[in-house]
Amino acid sequence: MITENPTWISKKQAAEHIGRTVRTLETYVRNGQLPAYRIGGRKVVLNLKDVRRLADELDTPQLIRASA
Repeated sequence: MITENPTWISKKQAAEHIGRTVRTLETYVRNGQLPAYRIGGRKVVLNLKDVRRLADELDTPQLIRASA
């Protein structure tokens, strides 16, 4: 079984990747839309795969229901 090591990126790199601000990215983390991991007590990192998944979700149009 081959397992791939995750690619860790900073909050700033993740925000640039999805075209949002760091503050918006932190909101996604707080809301549970994007997992984040604390290392060394203060530094927060994100898995690049999780960031790409969120980017795909943000680019996917959401259905809007018209009220009757």
